[in-house]
Amino acid sequence: MKPWSLFLTYVAEKDLTKLPERDLQTVIQALDRLTQNPSSVDIRKLTGSSNEWRLRVGKWRIRFMFVANTHTIQILRVLPRKSAY
Repeated sequence: MKPWSLFLTYVAEKDLTKLPERDLQTVIQALDRLTQNPSSVDIRKLTGSSNEWRLRVGKWRIRFMFVANTHTIQILRVLPRKSAY
């Protein structure tokens, strides 16, 4: 199975710069697992959205979209659980 490529929006990049170092490493590892095999991580489709998903990583939520025609995962935001939804 071909791994997915990853694209971070500008806002998602800014979100990552604000994470504590320990949490940043955990999020990066989860993103790596997501690109290798999306079904191996805790993802769930968000209700009320046509193509938006979330990845749960501890207290962090990564909101993303699958772009099937380019085989890309577009990371929209990386937020704490309380402000992710």
